[in-house]
Amino acid sequence: WVDEARGPCSPATAAGFVGARRGRRAALRATSPRVGWLFQQVIKLEASRWISGLSRRYLVVDSDVVFFRRVKMLDGPVALLSWQPDYLHAPYFEHAARLTNGRARRFDAAASGVAHHMVFDEACLDALRGIVEAATGLPLWRAFLEEADVPSTTWAVAGASEYELYFNFALSEYPATHRARALTIRDNSGTFVEAPATSYLLKRTLHHWRMVGPRDASRDARDSRQWHLAAYHRRDLPISLFAARAAKQQTFAERFLREPALAVKIFEPLRDHPILREDARARTATPAPAAAGPGPIATRARGAPKPGSFAAFMSS
Repeated sequence: WVDEARGPCSPATAAGFVGARRGRRAALRATSPRVGWLFQQVIKLEASRWISGLSRRYLVVDSDVVFFRRVKMLDGPVALLSWQPDYLHAPYFEHAARLTNGRARRFDAAASGVAHHMVFDEACLDALRGIVEAATGLPLWRAFLEEADVPSTTWAVAGASEYELYFNFALSEYPATHRARALTIRDNSGTFVEAPATSYLLKRTLHHWRMVGPRDASRDARDSRQWHLAAYHRRDLPISLFAARAAKQQTFAERFLREPALAVKIFEPLRDHPILREDARARTATPAPAAAGPGPIATRARGAPKPGSFAAFMSS
């Protein structure tokens, strides 16, 4: 156990830095939403400032992650960086560009480094620290906080990502010691308030399953899809708001907000039906997808949604 107070900042002092360069109008409290989330990100990036004698390479795993299979994190001198496909949150890259004066760019348009764990290398971090200090005049941890956007109307906005920053910088600048690889991931966004006991498969892309549902690590460890890991985010998601945000037409969005029961009905085709390995002897189990090649580049066919399907409805 390491006391957070041993590092260069605490949640209270971090609150004073968040958004300082982004037009923040008033001081924040340590308990303000997103302050703790940003604070834990700088601890990951600057772990050597909190932990003396830390090894040159270290593994960070988010607290909501459960591994189901043995996973290799290093291949000799090479750190293996996991990724998820088809995810782009523009504020993360805008933040990274401000920190590095445009040097940290997206390594691959098909890959995101937000995979809920990361192997960090101090040699790469030292180079990143130098670039950030040259661009901002601040140490990495403080620049990370000061350049983070503070939304004026909602705290739901996520304005910075330590994983996205490091993933793209490391693969671009240190390819000899970093390589992207694919792990099968159940990415559980939370649970629907109106259906807390039901799991939904919202989208599968390559090795990544975007899901909503209750945490059940014992069940998921036996799932025939053979995930390497799951990330169980503890969030209560109103299904009506979720459906409204996904709807392409304003009339549908307004109706979902008025009638949550309709949103539950619309999501019924997305209900997940797992096949546990112990029950799969007489059935055809869904095999785990083969890992992608040595880099994050992976392509797939993109066809129009099937007429009458949920996807067709939501894209209408």
